[in-house]
Amino acid sequence: MLPNGILEYIFTIGIIISAIALVVGAVKERKNIRETLGKYGFERKDFLIIIAIVLVFAFIELYFIKPTQLLFFDDAIYQGMALDLIHMGQAWMCNYGTPTMCFSGQVYHEPIGLSANMALGFLLFGAKRSVAYGVEFMLGVLSVFVCFFASLLLLKSKRAAYFAALLLALSPVLLVWAMPTNSDLAVLAYSLVAVFFMMLFIERKTIWSFSNLLFSFSLLMYMKVDEVFFIPIFLLFYILLDDKSVRKAIGNGFRTIRKNFLNTKLLIILLFFVFAIAPSVLYSYNESRTDSYGYTGTTIQNTCTRNLAPVSVTGSINLQNFNANICANVVFWFNQYKSTYIMQPILFTALAIVGLAIMLMHKRHRREAIAVGIWFLVFFLLYAAFYAGSVIYGVDWRFQLSMIAQACILGGFCLGFILGEGENWLKKRFKNNYRSLSLVVLAVMLVIVFYPIYAMMPLLAVNPSAVVQAGDARFYEGFVYNNSALIPPGCIVYTYDPTLFNMNNRTATQIDNLYNTTQVNQYRSTYQCLVLDYGYWCHTPNNECAYVNKTYNLTPIVTATYKQFNYNYGFYTVK
Repeated sequence: MLPNGILEYIFTIGIIISAIALVVGAVKERKNIRETLGKYGFERKDFLIIIAIVLVFAFIELYFIKPTQLLFFDDAIYQGMALDLIHMGQAWMCNYGTPTMCFSGQVYHEPIGLSANMALGFLLFGAKRSVAYGVEFMLGVLSVFVCFFASLLLLKSKRAAYFAALLLALSPVLLVWAMPTNSDLAVLAYSLVAVFFMMLFIERKTIWSFSNLLFSFSLLMYMKVDEVFFIPIFLLFYILLDDKSVRKAIGNGFRTIRKNFLNTKLLIILLFFVFAIAPSVLYSYNESRTDSYGYTGTTIQNTCTRNLAPVSVTGSINLQNFNANICANVVFWFNQYKSTYIMQPILFTALAIVGLAIMLMHKRHRREAIAVGIWFLVFFLLYAAFYAGSVIYGVDWRFQLSMIAQACILGGFCLGFILGEGENWLKKRFKNNYRSLSLVVLAVMLVIVFYPIYAMMPLLAVNPSAVVQAGDARFYEGFVYNNSALIPPGCIVYTYDPTLFNMNNRTATQIDNLYNTTQVNQYRSTYQCLVLDYGYWCHTPNNECAYVNKTYNLTPIVTATYKQFNYNYGFYTVK
């Protein structure tokens, strides 16, 4: 791999090429996009209904759900990477730097996609935690919005697409994770964009629709390395959905390739695609070979045993992890863990199962059912086999964001089918009044769909301080945000989380640099003072804080106590 510093610039170039190429391709293909959507009944007035669904999501999210971070302390790393991207053009995990300059850093174990989205928000509105919440919220809005269009092309039913978008807008996993900084929401949004362009390519097979497919996939790859699994998924999509005959679909594909093999425009698009995606592919390959993703020395719970017996992890992805995680990840879909801030309405799951069954029974929809089912199954199996993939492993029920759209699409088909069949029956029985009665049926269906979210609202709208998961980490991060201004601006903070202090406009470096007396003396002459962040990690095993406490004289600047565990946090000047 290339050395740190150079590699991050290449990532930046790759994602910029992907974004610009997708925008250009979408503009070039806009006429075909309109015609394809119109083929399935979409009209401009339908935007009003889509906007109404998005507003439902926005109202619940902004009025009821209280924003808080959940993914500690990756949230600060993503935000710090966005900060570096703005000021330096590279997004890396900074180990020593100021709010505007990173002197020493490293490649993070996820690509730069989320940080690039975050950087755009920071550029427009400033580098603040509230803006980070806003960026994630807009990714949630994008997910609901694009879910309609992807569902429309998949299901060929405007009614079903509306219901799919509504179910997604009401899904607790989206509502809970639509504010905290996490890459899984970015994956949801950009995977739906990629699926939309995949379906558009199947419909049109133009050079620009192919370009949009390529660069939407390239953008998706920059969100998370897991998205490499969309390669076989999209191949299966093409084989299953391009034509009624699998053999004919494959043959059509080869004929299309031969026909356009020497097309200059296509060759240029492919060249730019290689430039765009190569950094992400090489990064994913390197991560798969060298990164343990933190499994070393970790113990997980066997969720298939009554007492949740401990299991020593032997690899990041393997059958042992799958056997331990599978039970929790199955019963999640039946709302087994609602009391621990992990929720999924049983009704929504039932609608997805019934929708899948109906589609499989109807030859016209069978291939779409198989395609969506495979899309769901690939990520379900992947995360069940990942050591941290259990819904009860920390806050990692966020991984279900990679499956929720598929469940909502199937559930949307079920609701659309029920409404359609109901309307047909009413039309036969009540020819004169069937429209009014159809509206009554629709209203009843909407009440039934909304009720589970209404019933879950006490859990969804819980005060962040009452969230069981990572309460001490949440308290500590709040302490930093509320008190970092008390640290003199000319000082440097020794901490486990330098990016957290960079986001709070303070210079910071890794705490283990206090072992290096030569560097400590250099910093004493460079900075106004040295400050120790006695934070969250100081209350974990094998931390460096005990050494610092014994070696240096510490004078408190500000302290606080997390009373539940009696943990003391504070900022101390180091003498």
